[in-house]
Amino acid sequence: DLLNQLYSNDRTWRMVETCHNVWFNPETNKKFNPDAYCFVTPHHSLNTFAATTPMKFLYTYPYENKVKPLLEKHQIFDNLNKVPMIEKLMVCEELGIDPFKTHVLNIGLWTSGKNQSEGVEVARRLVESNPDIQFHFVGNQAPNFEDYWGPVMKNLPSNVKVWGERNDVDKFMRACDVLMFNSTWECNPLVVRESINYGMKIMARDLPQYMGMFNGYIKPIEGDVEKIANDLVEGELLYGKGRAYGVELFFKKKYGRFNGWISYTLSRTEKQIDGINNSEWYAARQDRTHDVSLVGIYDINDKLSVSATWVFYTGSAVTFPSGKYYIDGNIQWLYTERNGYRMPNYHRLDLSVTYYNKKTDKFESSWNFGIYNAYARENAWTIDFRESETDPTKTEAVQIALFKIVPSITYNFKF
Repeated sequence: DLLNQLYSNDRTWRMVETCHNVWFNPETNKKFNPDAYCFVTPHHSLNTFAATTPMKFLYTYPYENKVKPLLEKHQIFDNLNKVPMIEKLMVCEELGIDPFKTHVLNIGLWTSGKNQSEGVEVARRLVESNPDIQFHFVGNQAPNFEDYWGPVMKNLPSNVKVWGERNDVDKFMRACDVLMFNSTWECNPLVVRESINYGMKIMARDLPQYMGMFNGYIKPIEGDVEKIANDLVEGELLYGKGRAYGVELFFKKKYGRFNGWISYTLSRTEKQIDGINNSEWYAARQDRTHDVSLVGIYDINDKLSVSATWVFYTGSAVTFPSGKYYIDGNIQWLYTERNGYRMPNYHRLDLSVTYYNKKTDKFESSWNFGIYNAYARENAWTIDFRESETDPTKTEAVQIALFKIVPSITYNFKF
């Protein structure tokens, strides 16, 4: 009854329709004809509704350079086609994601057509081999589609974060590096066009109904999950040069009641990758200038021995903020040189006593009593930065240490 009223021959209004899928057949599914069609993709006007008689209009979501206002905002006078780094750092800080990792974004309602499960499996393939790649899924999980997304959510890899429906999707487009759009049935996806506006790299299926409209903008998704993961890594990894040099010394005493060894390494490990650290050489994460080990073992008698181990090495190279500024009252950290700072030097002393039980031809055993980190050195695990609670103009570095003194008892046996 409602359709009969809407499309009645004596109506005083105009009926304008659109279509949002690729499988609709107007010759068999259409009962009423509108006065006109307004399509958002040329596929509908040139193929699906080519034989229909009403007027047809085509209106597609416009391409609009949304990078240029960001450049002007930060007074960057360059013809860049991607979000400037300072903007990326600000938005990453706001969203709480690591600005020095590669972030892959997926946007859309969780349905089998949008195919988020494929994106999750791609992430699973890379969780161990590429820990610096993180995946972000933004989109509504509607209850009527829970049969699809429910099983996927029960076994997410650690490099995946599901954000749910958001009203600040533009922030994710400014913060992330790649849009991975796994959909299998789109007509003219708005998210792809908007990602183009932000200069993102895009991986998506080059579906026939796109009719080439995204040529030059997307890297086509092809093949199985393994191939998609490989294509993603090859497209995102930056290749460069590395160098390592140094000297290693080792002295060992083998005989007598007292024995042990001393080792010392002086080394330098650096990387140079175009696009990172202004393309200049920088210290690699694993770079340690000094690495010292002292080990001493003393056999008091045949049944009892004591030992001590002291280790020291230079703190790992890390990227800390070099300054801060405020935007709309919110603190923003300023990062400059890659790995330009050092964690505090690491050192500790371990002590142990070993008691050997009576040995036979078929069985031998021993008890070991140890103290890890005997002088309770608080070696830094992480260092975070925050405003001082008593003076907001000052910045505090907050160190987290995992262990102080750790006693242990171990029973060893052989047979």
